[in-house]
Amino acid sequence: ETCLSVLKKLGEEIAPNADIKSLLAEASCVKQMIRNSSIDDMLDLPKLKDSHKIAKISFLSTAIRCSFEMNQVLFAIIICRMVKLSLQHGLHSISADAFSLYGALLTCPIISDFDESYEMGRLALRAIDTLDAFMMKQQVFLFFYGSIAHCKDPLQASAPKLLEGYEAAFALGDMESVTAHLQLYAGVAVWGCGEKLTKAEEIVRIHAKRMLQHKQVVSCKNILIHLQQATELIGLHEDVYSTFLNISEEEFFRQEMNCRGAHTMKLILHTCRMYLAVMRGNMELAAREYESKGAEYQGG
Repeated sequence: ETCLSVLKKLGEEIAPNADIKSLLAEASCVKQMIRNSSIDDMLDLPKLKDSHKIAKISFLSTAIRCSFEMNQVLFAIIICRMVKLSLQHGLHSISADAFSLYGALLTCPIISDFDESYEMGRLALRAIDTLDAFMMKQQVFLFFYGSIAHCKDPLQASAPKLLEGYEAAFALGDMESVTAHLQLYAGVAVWGCGEKLTKAEEIVRIHAKRMLQHKQVVSCKNILIHLQQATELIGLHEDVYSTFLNISEEEFFRQEMNCRGAHTMKLILHTCRMYLAVMRGNMELAAREYESKGAEYQGG
């Protein structure tokens, strides 16, 4: 309510009961604004100089971080408003983030415009240099290489870029983004690396250690699920949970299933087990894990 109240004062009123229909209307409006515009056309737009508008897009950028967990329709509408403000009144460094977020939004099932999503992602990448938006690099890389790029590019092409985004986030002390990049990288490196799995396992292991050193235990735990699968695939008989956390695999999952965030952990676990079963040729087990993952999505 506070967020909506401040937005109203800034001239960006959003109905508290906004629904999917409202979101689709906002997205349609943005689509019309960028229709027939090339990436160069949009990057040639003037820079945003109005202090009131700068305050507005800055608050929208802040509001979007807290709205994701609480109201995803509001989250998506704020993305659209950030893009509209950029296209109507001028570009700001935050616009690069807005473009990448909008590109990721277009991949959601109710829109599924993958061509435009990819173009918005490319726009966001170029905007980093054009708008001197280097403080936004980690965010742009996270959404483009984590949600958009694989719609057109080979999955393994995202792996080094996710590490690059991770380093950018680490340099800024943005540990939330650091965690997100590493979790995505671990999944891509193990399941779509395009390299020898032993090399991917070594890199994932290094970053799991790095997370423990920086006391990012939650991030380390999520990475360890992928690392355990990698060790099993290359024939190493190691319980990585014991190696890193001094507890057994059974005890690790018993603890995690009863804590906050268990939903995400279960999704990662079912996904990893499903892929592991496929690679071992056990399609019956893979099907069961797929069904369990689907049930967890519905339940969460």
